[in-house]
Amino acid sequence: MKNILIITPFFAPYSHAAVYRAHRFAKYLPRFGWKPYVLTVDRDFLYFVDSLLLDDLPKDVQIIRARYAPLTFSGFKSLFSKPVNDSRLVKGPAISDLFIEAQKSFKRSLIRNIFYKLNISFFFMPDRYNTWYPFALEKAKKLINNNDIRIIYSTSPPFTSHLIAMRLKEKYNIPWVADFRDPGVERDRIDLEFSFTGLNYKINCAIEQKTIEKADLILTTAESLQDLFFSKYKGIVKNKIIYLGHGADIDILKEVNVELVKKDNKKFTIIYTGEFLPIYNTKLFEFLNIIFERKLFKRENVEVLIIGNIKRNIFLQKEIMQLGLTDVVRLINYLSLKEYFKALLSADATFLPTSFKYRFNIKLAEYLSIKKPIIVFDITDEVQHVLEKSGLGVFISDDPKEGIKTLLNLLEGNNTFKINEDYINKFSSFNRTMELADLLTKLEKGHESD
Repeated sequence: MKNILIITPFFAPYSHAAVYRAHRFAKYLPRFGWKPYVLTVDRDFLYFVDSLLLDDLPKDVQIIRARYAPLTFSGFKSLFSKPVNDSRLVKGPAISDLFIEAQKSFKRSLIRNIFYKLNISFFFMPDRYNTWYPFALEKAKKLINNNDIRIIYSTSPPFTSHLIAMRLKEKYNIPWVADFRDPGVERDRIDLEFSFTGLNYKINCAIEQKTIEKADLILTTAESLQDLFFSKYKGIVKNKIIYLGHGADIDILKEVNVELVKKDNKKFTIIYTGEFLPIYNTKLFEFLNIIFERKLFKRENVEVLIIGNIKRNIFLQKEIMQLGLTDVVRLINYLSLKEYFKALLSADATFLPTSFKYRFNIKLAEYLSIKKPIIVFDITDEVQHVLEKSGLGVFISDDPKEGIKTLLNLLEGNNTFKINEDYINKFSSFNRTMELADLLTKLEKGHESD
């Protein structure tokens, strides 16, 4: 097998949407002749632990953990403990972490807000993983010195991953693949945790440009992001930017499908998974409320499940209470990966409230994989094209009259879906990794011939 170094702070056993792209590449690359060495953090204070994610990886995958002590209270305390090298000893979030505390409430206290802004603007540069950089770089050098690493793969966010890869590229001249899961400095989330200000913004702009310049291959998870980089860096990129989308883990889906127990109620179940940000469209809840008030559909025959970190979805509870939907909408805390897919398979429809330009969310690939209707509101042209081609899209207008009519038709079972299975199958982790392996082989051969 040929060796590939994967650089990401997000990896098993931590469970978060940011984990799964690198995790699934690492899982399937050995089938295509590549042995992954994954360089990641020794601990994190934000994400839950799912030990089954470690069991999901083949024995060929080697995980190397470098010390991570963020500029938070929990990070400071961790300096007095030994680094965690055994993946089975990795722990989940600490309640005392000020970074988590700052996100607990939609209305932050003045002191917390100032502390948070100071971190984002001055200390988290280029991001909160900056303190991981020196330890990860040292571990990576030792790894490369003792193993025949043929390719370096880094994924962002955070940009710290690309910085580590950039230094290794400069020192060892190993082909480097830079993967952009999100659109770099063009990220359009309004929430503070994804905003750059002043000096930090300039630093991130510089890192992005140097990454585009120095990496041998650039991957994007959205075709629109590929187009953006082509136009933004047209004098630099040549032909090295490739779109390689997200994929759902069909192997786990098949395992879960065998174990699946049919739900014990006849309710029409709509599921959303992940963090429900304050800027997301909430028309689904408003339209359901109107439907129930007008007695167009029985409320006891509908349930909406929001599955994700309750601490981060807490603002949504107020919205649900104000609309009087607490008997219909349930917030469910973190589920393990298998339980997550079980929940998806039990759904009658999934829900995508908002999509962002230059971004293709990994949850959409997972929604596609279960081949159930996908309810959408504010969407980009790229997402609309995918949903139209898949045959699974239920496009709901913001206009109450039209939106309620479309939603009611779905609840009553009046829709007919022509599912394009061949197209949907492209959104599998196995197929995406096969594409990646082909790109890696070509890149390595091109490097050897230079």
